[in-house]
Amino acid sequence: MGIRCGGVGKLRALLVASLGLVVILGFAWLELPSPSRAGQAAHDAASLRTDAKTATLAAAQLSSATWYAPYVDATLPPEYQSADRSINPAGQTAFGFIVATRNAKCTPSWGDYFSLSGINSSTLHLGSVISAMRAEGELPIVSFGGEANQPLADACTTASALASAYEQVINAYGLKVVDFDIEGAAQGDTAGLARQAQAIKAVQARAAAQGSSLGVWLTLPVAVTGMLPVAENVVNTMLNGGVAISGVNLMTMYFSPSPGDGAPMLTAVEGALNASHTQLQKLFASHGIDLSSAQVWHHMGATVQIGQAGVANQAFTVTDAQGLVSFAEAHAIGRISDWSANQDTPCGSASNPTVGGYSTYCSGVVQTPGQFGQIFGQLTGSATVTSLLHAAGTATTEPSGSGSTAPPTTTTAPPSTTTTTTAPPSTTTTTTAPPGSAADPSSWSSTIAYPAGSYVEYGGGVYEAKWWSRGDAPTTHVAHPWDTPWELVSAGASDPPPPSDPPPPSDPPPPSGITASYPAWSTTVPYPAGYLVERSGDVYKAKWWNKGDDPAQAAAEPWDTPWTLVGPVAPGTQAWVPPTLPAGTYPAWSVTTTYVAGQDVLFNGVPFQSKWWNNGDSPAGEAADPSGSPWKPLFTVPGEPAG
Repeated sequence: MGIRCGGVGKLRALLVASLGLVVILGFAWLELPSPSRAGQAAHDAASLRTDAKTATLAAAQLSSATWYAPYVDATLPPEYQSADRSINPAGQTAFGFIVATRNAKCTPSWGDYFSLSGINSSTLHLGSVISAMRAEGELPIVSFGGEANQPLADACTTASALASAYEQVINAYGLKVVDFDIEGAAQGDTAGLARQAQAIKAVQARAAAQGSSLGVWLTLPVAVTGMLPVAENVVNTMLNGGVAISGVNLMTMYFSPSPGDGAPMLTAVEGALNASHTQLQKLFASHGIDLSSAQVWHHMGATVQIGQAGVANQAFTVTDAQGLVSFAEAHAIGRISDWSANQDTPCGSASNPTVGGYSTYCSGVVQTPGQFGQIFGQLTGSATVTSLLHAAGTATTEPSGSGSTAPPTTTTAPPSTTTTTTAPPSTTTTTTAPPGSAADPSSWSSTIAYPAGSYVEYGGGVYEAKWWSRGDAPTTHVAHPWDTPWELVSAGASDPPPPSDPPPPSDPPPPSGITASYPAWSTTVPYPAGYLVERSGDVYKAKWWNKGDDPAQAAAEPWDTPWTLVGPVAPGTQAWVPPTLPAGTYPAWSVTTTYVAGQDVLFNGVPFQSKWWNNGDSPAGEAADPSGSPWKPLFTVPGEPAG
């Protein structure tokens, strides 16, 4: 799943802006005015609201806070007129995508085809477009990363070099909000993610030193069932690294398996958002960010692929768009985006549109020109910098619209205690212990928050905090040493030994082998969760949807691979092959024949049935793209998940 992008070469990424209602993790409730437009007065300074009545009023107005930012493929000619409000009704627009330059490595480029200056001297004039947007009071946003090309976080080998590369782009376009689209292999690159967190933190710190703020959004893939562990790992790494994130934008598109032929995409999108909301609330809380359900929604975004996606059975219609607007208003979700504004027009004429088929220039569904933008444009909130911190301490925020001169509002906790107010409906006080020392530790308490480097005494032993925690007893048994935030510094004379990994069980006798046969793993076939394959004499089971991930490839950690080893194949077991039927059982498939839904054929003796009208589409393509192929097999594959 993900975004299929056009332009000079295939790209896939998202760009996200930030939220329309500001909630400081301090946890003060902050209400901000909309960004100014040309000719309007400058913003009034944001006012801090803490009394219950005002907080209730602010909560009642949340439905209007959702903001809309369409995505534009910056490398796709002809140039999309983002600054023309008659074409683009949104107050903020996202441009993709910044990646590393192939021959210069740690140098930012637009899609590895244009330098920051080069994109202004070609048929595209992005710099002028962004300048015109800012003059009109609109907010430009730039996305780093995506599916294609090499991300800067991979090309830049030091955090300082990476931070400099980021700042080249931020300074070139005067950005207040940026997005980091992290997907694919980048989600499992532990060193790259840590380096990226360090660089972003440094960039935010330099912005703060200059009296400004930088909103940071993380754009991540999502399944109908919620965020995958690798996506959660990205959020954890950024928060552990001290990055103040504005929110998490979810790519609610390219679901696998597809929701179903004719099923509304809106149902799948809402399911993914609801599941992810629960995950994010727990994830934030594990970092000491205790947000209400409503506040979590404010820090979430959703991006849809408008029209026909690049896979079958996934077409997001104007009816789906209208439903998503209602969902966003009901939940006061932070922001909504769509990929891409370049495609917001019917294929062919509006009176006789071509339906189906993916194009970077049109939607492939029934619509009028610009209709998706007009529907989502009903969400009139304005993007603002809304920062979350990974632990109690300092929170900063400021309006991010062009022309805003309000200085950042800063709430700094005293060294020994931090008072946090969450509104609505009540206030919560969290006490943060001073670090102390190994020679003078404090007694551990389940109600006190301990930052990294704190020392506590518990059960006669002295422990040091490895990261921020609250409520995690130092002697709680864990499966691995890295699962606890505490490290034993010294044990009391009569104390029991600290918890450790349980002794491994004695090795069972080697199995005689799995006698059932399964399809041989293929690099081109997509495998859903639960699928069984054979590879190099072993049977593996897919933990989540994947394609091109070799089951036999060694992984540093078990969660780095989408495969689980089931066991060895018994000697003499043959890999499964599709069954064949006698010639004449069904007509042989022909490249020149037109087939309608329900027709059966034999392809190399293997039976298939047509799912919809097609001509020249070989049944051989079903293995590589089962959802996009017009053919379905008339046989059961062993190891294939039911349903």
